[in-house]
Amino acid sequence: MKETPDNSGSRITDGLDKAFSSLSEHIEGFQLRTKQLEFAHSCHSTLSHNGTLLIEAGTGIGKTLGYLIPLIDYARRNQVRVAISTETRNLQGQILTKDLPLALNALGLTRSDFRAEVCMGASNYLCIRRMHRVGKDIPPDRVAEYQDLLEFHANNPIAMRTDAPISPQLWSKVGRDPEDCLGRKCIYYDDSPYFLARERWRQAHLLIMNHSLLAAHLESKGQLLPDFRAIVVDEAHGVAETINRSRVSRMGPTELDVLMKSGPVQNPELVQGAEALRKELQHIFRLEQGHRQRIRKGLK
Repeated sequence: MKETPDNSGSRITDGLDKAFSSLSEHIEGFQLRTKQLEFAHSCHSTLSHNGTLLIEAGTGIGKTLGYLIPLIDYARRNQVRVAISTETRNLQGQILTKDLPLALNALGLTRSDFRAEVCMGASNYLCIRRMHRVGKDIPPDRVAEYQDLLEFHANNPIAMRTDAPISPQLWSKVGRDPEDCLGRKCIYYDDSPYFLARERWRQAHLLIMNHSLLAAHLESKGQLLPDFRAIVVDEAHGVAETINRSRVSRMGPTELDVLMKSGPVQNPELVQGAEALRKELQHIFRLEQGHRQRIRKGLK
């Protein structure tokens, strides 16, 4: 996407004022707020000058629409892709299903004019190869659940963890594992939910992600997501902790058990050490759980 100079400041300002004024046609009881309009103009000015803006916005000023409308307008005028990062999935859903339609209507646009996609981390997508591999040795008590998974995937080509009607135990065996992915060498590559999703990301004008995926994208030196020209980091109070956390590997007893059962291990000492570590972690977790229960009883 190519960026073009923006020399129509006053015209764009008038356009933003008109867009926010028109929200009353789409939101019952909407009243234009001065703080919201000032917020939007600050966002527009920062985007136009390729700057950085840090705002602490109080509740009730309509900050999501306050940054979304100028962000969409900027992307359209300059023919660039933009992004939004949030801490919670709830806000991602709100932006996609509630705020984005309102912002597009205010700007006289439709979903076909401006496409948005919610981006998830790789492990949130189904791996077809792993799914078929599990199906070859499915326990009798998991057959019905496995059939539900097959039906779900047949109706949802971009099958994701958040929508799949299966247990975490089964998902741990069929979800995409970046370390086990064959990429283009996989016979299921063309139908892979993850790579189908990535293609949709490339066609989108707006990418909506959480801070964890943003951190992983930065850690990969920009390899996970398509290029974007500007980003709004909402719920920014948690982004620093998320980025720091992304640089630390975590593993509990369940993950350790799955790892040890994922394939043959040649080193007996490694097996013994991992088993000892798993038992120790289980012991620690039981102690922690008991400690929490005693605290709850003490508070009653």
